[in-house]
Amino acid sequence: MNVDTLFINLKVLVLLKPYQKLNSQNELLYIEGSMSIFPTFVRRMIYGDNRMSTVRRIDEIAFKSGQYYKDVNRTEDERSRLICHLTNARKGVANLKKTYDQDVTTISHLENSLDKMDQVILSSKMRDEDS
Repeated sequence: MNVDTLFINLKVLVLLKPYQKLNSQNELLYIEGSMSIFPTFVRRMIYGDNRMSTVRRIDEIAFKSGQYYKDVNRTEDERSRLICHLTNARKGVANLKKTYDQDVTTISHLENSLDKMDQVILSSKMRDEDS
C-alpha cells in the first residue's frame, strides 16, 4: 500500500456513518451505497467481500500507519498529516462498530485496530512532549 492509498483510505474511513458498510475488495476502500439494483448481501456474496475482509483491511491500514509514522525518513509535517487523518479515521471505525454491534468478534477486531491507531497517536503526543 503506497502513501496515497493509505491517506485516501483514511479519508474514506472518516466519511463512514453508522450502519454503512465498506467494500474492501479493491486497493481503495469505498462505502457501499444504495444505488445498486442488487441488495448489499448479494453484491458482497458475488464479489467475495465480507466483514472479515473489511476488518483485515482496516487492521492493515492501522499497521501501515504505524510503519509510516516510524519511518525515519518522514518529516514532521508528514507525520502530522498522518496523525490528523488517523485521528479523524477513528470516528469512522467507531461508526463501523455500530454497524456490526451484534457481532462481538468483529467488534473485538475493530477495537484491536483502534488500539493500534491509538498507539500511533500516543507516540505522536509523546514525541511532541519530548521536543
